[in-house]
Amino acid sequence: MNWSISKAKLFSKCQRRWFYSEIMASKYGKDIHRNEAYILKQLGSIHSWRGKLVDYVIERLLVPKFNEKMLPPFNEIESLVSELMEKQFKFAKEKKYRDPKLTKKEAGDNYCALREIEWADELDSESLNIIKQQVLVSLKNLLKSKLMKKFLAPDTILVAQKSLNFKIKGVNIISRPDLILYFKDKPPLIIDWKAYYHGTENARMQLGVYSIALAECVATDPYLKPMDDPTEIRLIEYQLLKNFQREYKLSMSDVDEIKQYINDSLQKMLKLSEHNNYHEFDIKQFEKTITPECKYCNFKTLCRNEKIKYQVNLTKFLTD
Repeated sequence: MNWSISKAKLFSKCQRRWFYSEIMASKYGKDIHRNEAYILKQLGSIHSWRGKLVDYVIERLLVPKFNEKMLPPFNEIESLVSELMEKQFKFAKEKKYRDPKLTKKEAGDNYCALREIEWADELDSESLNIIKQQVLVSLKNLLKSKLMKKFLAPDTILVAQKSLNFKIKGVNIISRPDLILYFKDKPPLIIDWKAYYHGTENARMQLGVYSIALAECVATDPYLKPMDDPTEIRLIEYQLLKNFQREYKLSMSDVDEIKQYINDSLQKMLKLSEHNNYHEFDIKQFEKTITPECKYCNFKTLCRNEKIKYQVNLTKFLTD
């Protein structure tokens, strides 16, 4: 089993949804319902698409340029955003994510699965243009931010979307910070991007998990500096659309609290999932949360379908 902050939040909101996403979903199984769960797991809203577009441009274009201590012309950024949106929207509109012969790796940068298209909601050119403009505003805000001085400073190395994985009690703890800045003479800085207007949840817990993961993965520092104290790592949450930054500083009590949160969360997951094969699960063991969010859940069609068999009768295989 893998644990991440996003999986933990999903589990705490709705165990049933976590079951569909983390246990039921399977691309290559013969069970058509498991394959459907895998497809539905890929769906994202146009607002989450906005964030992915921002992440892509930062990772693929801006960070390599920043490491060369250069700034790309903004028309190059605009062209990349337009090209990316066009080909990804085409992919989603044709529902190629439902092609059983096509893998995400093969689809590459074209891959996109939009919930609005899957659910046949109206998605006109005006909506797409709004998303595009919000992506560009987010990137403009970044390029005008005070962070640019750090990005372009000598003896600074930027690493985007780096996997930082370690184990707790045999469970893989998966982390992938948006950006890590390594300095030759200072502790690293972790930045988490947000690209939304209405979200209120702060990123303290998420960044705290990242700092612990980075301290566990000491060999990742390109300057080979030892880093065994997560409280020394600097943390920034940047709301790109609002052009707002929030800095966090962890204490050792914060670190202990976060580690306890990880342990408690994964123990609850293990209690429901350990030692079971898929067809040994009873869906009723997983609590179903009834909230307004159910309206937007990717798995609502599965959740309402009582004909799906999650558990098989094993008694016929037993002998005296």
